[in-house]
Amino acid sequence: MRRFGMKIQSNLAIYVFATLLILSFSNGSAFAKKTVIMTHAMPTDHIFHKISERFIERLEELSGGSIEIEYHPGGDLGDLGDWT
Repeated sequence: MRRFGMKIQSNLAIYVFATLLILSFSNGSAFAKKTVIMTHAMPTDHIFHKISERFIERLEELSGGSIEIEYHPGGDLGDLGDWT
């Protein structure tokens, strides 16, 4: 169980890093509203979906609404092979 928690923290760290990376390459004002697409292929009853929703809420809260996540769970945009 401990390893699972560390894996979740690792995944969240990757999301935060990716979000910051995307924002650092964006044009315009640093305070302009940004929309980031987040997707995964896990079903909506999977723990990853619940954690992703919490991550999105927290990111939007901490950014003061300047970052908006366009969320596509459950393979809405295809699977990993379609994203790369």
